[in-house]
Amino acid sequence: MSVAYADLHVHTTNSDGLASPTEVFARARERGVSALAVADHSGVSFDDGLVYSAAAHGVDLVWPATEVSTMYDGNKFHVLLYGPGVLSPEVREFAFRPTAIKNEIYRDVIRELRELGHDLPSEEEMLAGPKRDGVAEHLGKWMLSASLLVRWMKIADPGVPEDEAQSLVRSLYDMHAAAHSARYVDTIDSIRVARAAGALPVLAHAWWECWSGRNDAARVRGQVGLFADAGLGGLEVSSRHADALTVEEKRALAADLGLIATAGSDYHANGKTDIGQFGVSRSQLYGIVEAAEERFRCILSIEGRAYRHSHAEFAGVARCQPSGGGS
Repeated sequence: MSVAYADLHVHTTNSDGLASPTEVFARARERGVSALAVADHSGVSFDDGLVYSAAAHGVDLVWPATEVSTMYDGNKFHVLLYGPGVLSPEVREFAFRPTAIKNEIYRDVIRELRELGHDLPSEEEMLAGPKRDGVAEHLGKWMLSASLLVRWMKIADPGVPEDEAQSLVRSLYDMHAAAHSARYVDTIDSIRVARAAGALPVLAHAWWECWSGRNDAARVRGQVGLFADAGLGGLEVSSRHADALTVEEKRALAADLGLIATAGSDYHANGKTDIGQFGVSRSQLYGIVEAAEERFRCILSIEGRAYRHSHAEFAGVARCQPSGGGS
């Protein structure tokens, strides 16, 4: 199986991935992947230290990225945001809203687990992870999750069956989540916020709800069209998710709507996919950069060249105007 030059959709332990940023970079090197966009949920895994760490593994972090959980007309959509604008305070605050709500729900779950006798540590300690040689596993983590809670339940009491722990956490989460009706941001709002701040919004695995019956292929086509009208910049045409359309059909749809075709593995280090299993070639990567500037007036960094100084300076490198806006 061929390996892509660049994987534009990977996750780390900072959100819900199971591999740390350093482990992700090491795996990319093992796989022969030259460039990555780390698109952790609701936050940005991109700074000087990560850029240099990736480079030490022979990997380029091509641009800042994040993935936002959104909802439109009853359907869930994940929107990838690419480029310098992702670092703006406006985008970071907006993107974190779904995780902020999810974390509140998990805090209720943690409280109940403790009342049931599970000896869980503080939230900060759980997020940081167990220590190896005195160093916590993932100091940058910002997202509570079911797998994280189950892991700490097993650490506190190794005799707890994992399937029972998973079932308990899921049931408690579902019970408390029912009280939070607005757990997602609006898809079109996320597109507009991204474009106003200078980020390129790309719709990830758009047809992923079709197999569960929560959406259908024709409806998704129409929704993608509405998103394009609202300023969507790209469409992920190849990923690990089984889709109702072929890659060729998605590429054709992207071309018809004037969207940039991207690809990525949605790597979480959970065995469902591997880095570079889905992605783009070197020429396609440069084509994405050129198209972003020509079609959407968005300047994306590539091979770290636009990332030079502080976050504040980098966030000001480019601005992307919505369709019909000024220069």
